[in-house]
Amino acid sequence: MIYLIGEMLLLLLIAAAIGFVAAWVLRGLGQSRALGEAAAALWSQRLSAAEAEYEAKSLAAEAANARLRADLHAAQTRVGTLENDGGKRVADMEAVLKAQVRAAEALAAERTQALEQLRIAFSTANEESRHRIAAADAEAHRLAAELEEAVKEAERVRAEQARLAELESDLAARQESVDALQRRIAELESSIQTAVSTSRRAKAGLAPGEDDLQQIPGLGPVMAKALRAQGIVTFRAIAVMTPDEASALGLRMGNTFAERARRDDWFGKARALHEAQTGETL
Repeated sequence: MIYLIGEMLLLLLIAAAIGFVAAWVLRGLGQSRALGEAAAALWSQRLSAAEAEYEAKSLAAEAANARLRADLHAAQTRVGTLENDGGKRVADMEAVLKAQVRAAEALAAERTQALEQLRIAFSTANEESRHRIAAADAEAHRLAAELEEAVKEAERVRAEQARLAELESDLAARQESVDALQRRIAELESSIQTAVSTSRRAKAGLAPGEDDLQQIPGLGPVMAKALRAQGIVTFRAIAVMTPDEASALGLRMGNTFAERARRDDWFGKARALHEAQTGETL
């Protein structure tokens, strides 16, 4: 409405200015009165038309203003109603929002506490992990040192085993030499025993097939001579002799053969000498 009023005033001012300028020009140039009157009439008509147009536009503006006032009143009424209805809704929404804010704050506090606990737990676990890693590294170094020492020990053992194998091989060779020497010694001993036995038999005047009865411990030359006189010339004859035969033999020889044979176990000793000499088991 204000815009329309301003537009009308601007048109009036323009029309007045044009009329004033036209009249001044006409007067200044000395034109005829008729022309001035005609021009004045023309501008009067134009001014009337402008006034009529201004009046029409003023009426239209007032009508529009009335409609706007009515719309404004209806809007104000609607706003009041909305304010009454919205006040409660706003209060309810505010209560809901406050409750949600409190819940969000509680959740945030809970999450903050949980995060702090997680941070503490992570820090503790991280510290424990560092300790465990350090302990594992120390154990790994210790095991590596033990492994290195074990490898060295294994090398020493292998060297000792190789040396032992060499010694065993040398020992086996020497054992063969010893065995050969022992066999030779046994042969020599057998030869010596044979020679000694032959010498003893020769000294004792033993015939072939007779044994040197004096080899029986405790049996002297007198008893040996008495036994040969009775035909007892071998170890086997004494070894297989029964107690009764020994008693009868002692009576024939007139000595204590039976008693001494039982006491000194000449029977067992004769058996041992026979088995050693002939290999025969009685």
